[in-house]
Amino acid sequence: MTPPAIALSPVTVPWLATFTFGSRSPAVQGGLRVREWPPRYEDEGSERIARGSVSVGAEAWWSVALSIPDGSGGSLADTVFLRLQRHGAHPPDYRGDVVGELTLPRTEVDAIAALLAGVVEQARRNGVLGARTS
Repeated sequence: MTPPAIALSPVTVPWLATFTFGSRSPAVQGGLRVREWPPRYEDEGSERIARGSVSVGAEAWWSVALSIPDGSGGSLADTVFLRLQRHGAHPPDYRGDVVGELTLPRTEVDAIAALLAGVVEQARRNGVLGARTS
């Protein structure tokens, strides 16, 4: 049985190493990656992802991605990666970061959600945060 053919499209990726045609030793740009010749595929894993967003103003929103590595066993079997990012113009006088990343055990996702909801509710009750704006 013949394996199926895979069609690849050429892509310009400036952070990959470049090299002269016919050369077996690559010249590295930026020191980030070295590309071997001939090209060789490396499995870097797979994951399942859930994504969502919420609008916070005209052309401004927060997005979230929750990803879980595929596979069984190993050190990543119970790992969840959570990434929050704000897009669009920042509020006036805002000085914080607009990206947050969190890695936690899969079994503790609901605890973190309850923790965040609880601290926001407490902060509103105690006057730390004002009343809901939306």
